[in-house]
Amino acid sequence: ITGFGLLGHAVEMAEASGAAIRLSAARLSVFPEALSLARQGFNPGGAGDNRAFLREKVVISGELPDGMEFLLYDPQTSGGLLIALAPEQANDFAAALSEAGLPSECIGEVTAPDDYLVTVDP
Repeated sequence: ITGFGLLGHAVEMAEASGAAIRLSAARLSVFPEALSLARQGFNPGGAGDNRAFLREKVVISGELPDGMEFLLYDPQTSGGLLIALAPEQANDFAAALSEAGLPSECIGEVTAPDDYLVTVDP
């Protein structure tokens, strides 16, 4: 995930699949230093550009921790992958990644089409 940030890539996936995506901010792994810097206002211009570009397609359903919204739009991510799997495949896939020494986290779900392509819950 780079350039468009997590929310930009989630929007692209939702658009391409004709579905919506619901993410849980509480499940996201973030570098503590990144969140601290975002709280202090150290946010790249690209995060603001991504936010402006996606404002009609993304909704934040509640109050997020200070700085988290900017991290969701931040184009400077650590290069993670956003993957959608059938629910019955998720545990086996996570186990296979773990066996390979790769971290993974279930951060949301694909849902029926909605008014917004991506919803972020606190």
